[in-house]
Amino acid sequence: MKNTKKFNYDEVFMGVFQNRPEGFYVETYNDKPELRRIVEMVKVQKGRMLDIGSGGGLLTECLPFYFPDVQIFGCDVSSTAIKYAKKFGTGKVSYKTNSKKLHYPSAYFDVCLCSDVLEHIPDVPYFLHEVRRILKKNGLFFLSIPCEGQPFTIHWLLGKMGIWKDLTFKHVGHIHPEFTHENIIQLFQKHGFTVLSRKFNERLLIQFLRYVTFMIPKEILEMVIGKQKAEKYYDRNVVTKKEQHTNDFFMIIRTVWLKICKVTKVVYDIDAEYFTDIGFTAGKIFLLVRKN
Repeated sequence: MKNTKKFNYDEVFMGVFQNRPEGFYVETYNDKPELRRIVEMVKVQKGRMLDIGSGGGLLTECLPFYFPDVQIFGCDVSSTAIKYAKKFGTGKVSYKTNSKKLHYPSAYFDVCLCSDVLEHIPDVPYFLHEVRRILKKNGLFFLSIPCEGQPFTIHWLLGKMGIWKDLTFKHVGHIHPEFTHENIIQLFQKHGFTVLSRKFNERLLIQFLRYVTFMIPKEILEMVIGKQKAEKYYDRNVVTKKEQHTNDFFMIIRTVWLKICKVTKVVYDIDAEYFTDIGFTAGKIFLLVRKN
């Protein structure tokens, strides 16, 4: 039975994190498309669900609202992220720090989730082996995966031109630029999963906006003031106490720029809402597979 609970990410998000101490924030990418696809594609009413790579818990903490009778778990390699997920969470999610091995019993979960994580994992075959181990028979596995090798994506085009090929590795830690829609599907079939459904996200315009608003400004900043000095304007923390930088020219520019970039959220939402079945130029695939 499909999850029919009304989808309102912003309302749920504010409810989940309304008790966070003032002066703290948890940085995140736009989790809304991932959560929407989970709600639409994962049809479970009970059992156990694990969010692998849960980070500070922004997406994970929203899951109990949409899956109220499912036990929700979260794990991440960052002990700092797990610390703050517990600290700022609702208490409805059970968190654990994991290493290369997923520290859960075999055949324990009905569903595993993996949102923008696979592209960071060095040993993908071992990771898939571990997910198969902890999933029950016919267990479901949902993933969102950037596919930078997909023809006619921005990253693919830059690679063909031989420029800025390493930007996603440098700024967001992606180590699998070879992923395409086709080889991702083949990968899961090879490792004992059946593909049930697929959706797509982040077509060419979204990729262009991400480069223009996020990665290219970082490159320009490094050219202007140097890489070492530019580091202080990058927010690499899971949770950071807000500080005042009223006399810092570059921090003022950064703050204004981030506010301007929020306007692009409308474009992201339209792309995620109305074009999910169009794979052409899509830089991300949403995949639902079942353990054989």
